[in-house]
Amino acid sequence: MMEKEELLATYGGGVSWLVIGGVIAGVISFLGGFLDGITRPLKCNK
Repeated sequence: MMEKEELLATYGGGVSWLVIGGVIAGVISFLGGFLDGITRPLKCNK
């Protein structure tokens, strides 16, 4: 298994940028869904 330093050297740091971008995209998606759920709550079927 390659170490983190080897991955960064191989890909020029691209791996870490992909991880950071994925985390930011996940947080934005979560906040969007969270705010949508607050503003437009779905009613439960009774």
